[in-house]
Amino acid sequence: MGSADATQVQAAHNQIQTFMLSPEGHAGIEAFGFAANALFLLLFAAVGGALGARLVARNRRPEV
Repeated sequence: MGSADATQVQAAHNQIQTFMLSPEGHAGIEAFGFAANALFLLLFAAVGGALGARLVARNRRPEV
C-alpha cells in the first residue's frame, strides 16, 4: 500500500466518522438497531411458535 492509498483510506475513514457522529448518523444507527432487534424478536417468536405447536399438538394415529 502506497502513500497515496493510505491518504485515500484516511480521508474515507474521516468522512465515515464525521457522518456517524452527525445527527443523521445517530438516527441511522438507532434505526438499524431497532430493525435488528425487531428481526431478532421475530425470529425467536417464529421458532417458539413452531416449537410450541409441535409440543402441544395431539398425537394422531391412523384409523384402521
